[in-house]
Amino acid sequence: MLWNDQGIIIHTSRHGERNILVSLLTREHGRSKGMMTLSSNRLDTEIGTLVEARWQARLREHLGRFQLESIFSPFSKIVSSNEALLCLTSACSWLELLLPEHESHPDLFEEMHHFIHHVGELNRLWHYIHFEQSILRATGIDLVLDKCAATGQMHDLLYISPKTGRAVSAGAGEPYREKLLELPDCLRPQAKSEEIYSLQDLLLGLDVLEYFLEHFVLQVHNLKIP
Repeated sequence: MLWNDQGIIIHTSRHGERNILVSLLTREHGRSKGMMTLSSNRLDTEIGTLVEARWQARLREHLGRFQLESIFSPFSKIVSSNEALLCLTSACSWLELLLPEHESHPDLFEEMHHFIHHVGELNRLWHYIHFEQSILRATGIDLVLDKCAATGQMHDLLYISPKTGRAVSAGAGEPYREKLLELPDCLRPQAKSEEIYSLQDLLLGLDVLEYFLEHFVLQVHNLKIP
């Protein structure tokens, strides 16, 4: 069996002196693994690298071998930023942990493609937060934050229900506010990357997404945060 596709390297591990096991998120073939000969240029197999991939095996369920040609790597732009490296490593770890092999996720590939082109920018946390939202969406958990779950109103939204992932207005949520999550500005549907969000708001956004990933995805599959 043979296929060609674009992919993003999300995990690698050495196998002996000359071989490396590579895991890609591909556009059409989902998360796919294959062996390849270790390149003399280590940057060719850094996580986050966009590649043209050629995969070949006798049968689809076999491990197979990759031939990869690098198209783009964010590494030179982020190597001096611990925050950027952490964001990229975390994004790749979520993909490696949660995606079944060979299950196509073209929308998630596009989100990751977008993320690796912006992880070197100052607003990388905003891009990472919206990548995590796409991970949630790919697992079937879609936060509904554009209207109140109780009243249907689209204004004065201050909270998120931890049970449903839906927004709650100030009035409807006031009696239960100690049991609700705060809705950060960076997660609102109208949020844009060019806007400036406080670090506190961005960290709150990460906390909210971590809550839903942990309680609605990881615990269901007996997994731990990577």
